[in-house]
Amino acid sequence: MKKSEILIACAGALDRFGERHQMLKAIEEMGELQQALAKYMNALVDNDVNAVWSAGRHVEEEIADLEIVMYQLRMIFDENSIARWQANKIDQLKRTTRGWRDPKLKRIVDDLIEPTFEEPPKPAATAREAEEMVCDACEIRME
Repeated sequence: MKKSEILIACAGALDRFGERHQMLKAIEEMGELQQALAKYMNALVDNDVNAVWSAGRHVEEEIADLEIVMYQLRMIFDENSIARWQANKIDQLKRTTRGWRDPKLKRIVDDLIEPTFEEPPKPAATAREAEEMVCDACEIRME
């Protein structure tokens, strides 16, 4: 989804419901994320794979909800001031952590910075070429 679509929808919510209501909504969404994280952590402690998976999806949903109201809070409060605070906090975090050790994190960050996409297959000109493409993907050769 384009950022412009998100911002337009968030501005519409602020216009319709008002700033006070959306600030209360942000508090509500923060609480829901706290609860979802607690359930996720409990599932990890209990070593319940199904509960971990389910709770993880719930955490993701609550993060999405919170991010939506965070856009609205950035519209209510001074975006430039928030950006300065964020830059200061990130600088502090960089000084504290000095990078990471887990190679999985590097892959995640690299993919967030420069997403990698596989090229879609070229459309086949004939039915025979389409069959060969499918068979190549399955490593089956047609005679």
